[in-house]
Amino acid sequence: MFKNNSLYLVVLVSITSVILFFISGCTKDDICPEGSPTTPKTIILFRDKANITAVKAVPNLRISLTNIEPTELLFSASGDTLVAIPLSPDLSEIQLAMTTNFSNAPNTDYMTITYSKRQDVYINRACSFTTTFDLLDASRPDEGSANWISNIVITNSAVVNEDVTHITIFH
Repeated sequence: MFKNNSLYLVVLVSITSVILFFISGCTKDDICPEGSPTTPKTIILFRDKANITAVKAVPNLRISLTNIEPTELLFSASGDTLVAIPLSPDLSEIQLAMTTNFSNAPNTDYMTITYSKRQDVYINRACSFTTTFDLLDASRPDEGSANWISNIVITNSAVVNEDVTHITIFH
């Protein structure tokens, strides 16, 4: 009978130790706090091709990815002058279909954003890593007068935050 009580005591102590181990393993820094750095998106600003210092909204803008999922990134009927596009840490380029006047007379231009030098930056144990990028190029096929995008300029090649414009599109 003494053997059975000893066995029960050993099992009880073992279970208690396991429970205490799991409870003590979680600390408040295991939750990534709001406002922590995340992988930044590429910021695109739209400007008027006739007056390059003036921002110009794109009416009925729709932006879709053509080489990765999810396909639709943005749809704005109001017309945006600034958009944020995510880059994929697994690829070296993304391909976009950028359509203006989507609901009336759609005009789609395709743009490829090529980037390299992906760098993973450790944040902390809870948040893990964020990825930064260096842009190499943003280009579109020339369709002559059918293009609604007249020019694409890389204004800041380092995508380390979303505080600055990375690409300027003139239309």
